[in-house]
Amino acid sequence: MGVGSKGAPTYSSGRLLANVEKLGSEVKLSAKGKLGKHSSSKVQHVVSDDPKGTAIKYWEILKTNADKERPLAKVPGGRRVEFGKFSHVTYRPKSSSKDKSPSITINDKGPNGFIYKIHFVKPKPEN
Repeated sequence: MGVGSKGAPTYSSGRLLANVEKLGSEVKLSAKGKLGKHSSSKVQHVVSDDPKGTAIKYWEILKTNADKERPLAKVPGGRRVEFGKFSHVTYRPKSSSKDKSPSITINDKGPNGFIYKIHFVKPKPEN
């Protein structure tokens, strides 16, 4: 999907969007159609008994058909995949949040783009 001619940038976000839609067909989406539930910190939360395993499952689906994958500098185990020049997904096995939960950031800068973060957290204990 392009945005013009004669050297104009080409957005490859269609592949990323297809990955998000595929994942969304396998898991419950929020009321706004996002992966996970909205939290007070403007981050989506996916609640799981196995946050790391669930994050890896999401990552494997979200990185499908990416142009390239590389490690994240200064983030042990972190990875980034790129879809063209403008869209990417990052995976961090430990986020900078207080609970150090695994996280994924989806950054689609296509014409209908979106950016959001997902943290994979354990269920809160019931009182």
